[in-house]
Amino acid sequence: MNNLIGVGETLLISCVNGLLFALFACQLLLIVGATGPLMIFHMSLYHFAKTYELDFLSLRVWIGVWMTVFGLLVAAFEAVAIVKKFTRFTEEIFSTLVCLIFIYESFVKLIAIFQTHPLISEYVIMPVLADINTTTTNTTTMDTMEFMTTTIANTMDMDTMDMNMNSTEKETLGDQKETLGDQKETLGDQKETLGDQKETLGDQKETLGDQKETLGDQKETLGDQKETLGDQKETLGDQKETLGDQKETLGDLNLIP
Repeated sequence: MNNLIGVGETLLISCVNGLLFALFACQLLLIVGATGPLMIFHMSLYHFAKTYELDFLSLRVWIGVWMTVFGLLVAAFEAVAIVKKFTRFTEEIFSTLVCLIFIYESFVKLIAIFQTHPLISEYVIMPVLADINTTTTNTTTMDTMEFMTTTIANTMDMDTMDMNMNSTEKETLGDQKETLGDQKETLGDQKETLGDQKETLGDQKETLGDQKETLGDQKETLGDQKETLGDQKETLGDQKETLGDQKETLGDLNLIP
């Protein structure tokens, strides 16, 4: 609505409203947020304000203030008991109204789009050439850009285009075609460079894998050496114990007269 209320503002105020409702209304599980009827109300209110040259945001604030007042009055006098008087017919009529409004708005937007961009029997290439810079800027992958330039370059070769052009237009289109060819060649070079970089990264990844494997082998070798040193230490301990026993035996022999 003319950048006055958007998705971000709606999500933010719905979040704040939901927190306040959960804290003070004692109904934590009740989800409070924007619905279809609320969007229809905003659209109708915006058109009303635009028709009578009123400030939409100020009008929306005062509507919120009065809704707060009425809500307090309804809660104070327990006027919600009137809901039991409503029938299924009332609910169905309201749902039907909402559906019809959404369907009507969809067809209105479709008609507006077709009036702005009508379908014609023949299309000229000049608008496409005028928008090519914007299109290539918004394209996210180089393959898509290359496909577009190839498609436009092939479209320029159509014989039906040559029948409706004078020499000046042909020369201009020739220059544009040459520029597109250069852009296509540049994109091809960039794609090839990216391929080389990808291959280099693959080689580096493979090298890192080999180094990781080598480090694993070295770690395993160090573990074996550590185990060997442990065995040698144990053997030395056994030898030391044997020497102690032999020394004790010699001591006993020296005590014999």
